[in-house]
Amino acid sequence: MAILDNIVAYYKLDESSGNAIDSVASFDLTNNNTAAYASGKINNAVDFGSGNTNKSLTRADNLGITGDEALTISGWVKLNDEIAADEWEFFGHSDDSANPNYINLRYSYNGGTRRLGISTGFSLNSLYEITLGTANWYHLIITRDASNNTELFVNSVSQGTGSDAAQDVNANAFAIGQTAESSDKFSSMLVDEVGVWNRVLTQAEIEVLYNGGSGLQYPFSSFIPQIIMS
Repeated sequence: MAILDNIVAYYKLDESSGNAIDSVASFDLTNNNTAAYASGKINNAVDFGSGNTNKSLTRADNLGITGDEALTISGWVKLNDEIAADEWEFFGHSDDSANPNYINLRYSYNGGTRRLGISTGFSLNSLYEITLGTANWYHLIITRDASNNTELFVNSVSQGTGSDAAQDVNANAFAIGQTAESSDKFSSMLVDEVGVWNRVLTQAEIEVLYNGGSGLQYPFSSFIPQIIMS
């Protein structure tokens, strides 16, 4: 299977200002409250600054991924501040169809413990205890299959699986830097190279995107061969 198969949207985040342009289709993201751009993992990245309380990139659209369709979201993240309370959302998707679905990548702080997890609305699963710090870029991927089984990858390594019924939501949305279906849990971070697929990427494809820690930008033309066998 080719790594480009079933890719729905890709945000290079190489802009210098304004909205984030989708390199695959026309699912451009609105820049809320003037998020800046700065040097990123590859070229530029969106920069939500320190102490972020209102900056994000959003779209009131499910990107055509509905119901129990499989999904992968991939992106590079580097914190501007370390989380010290509550919860931050890094990126997520929300669908309000006949069979609604919701998934977000969440970074949380609870009693001195920091962890990444996949929020499906009712609970956190695929949990992984980690303190990200502010020095390094991390390649983060969340996947969900048609049966609501989820998996979290950090730097191409699986960090946990889970399964949970998705939340019944009332919004079609995709977001970077906040909760998908509501304006909260803003994150103080830089984000780069966010891609969305309506299938679960294979382990081999995830390793290609990680590219030994260097990352790889759409259309991934520097990867030879461009076909990944599942």
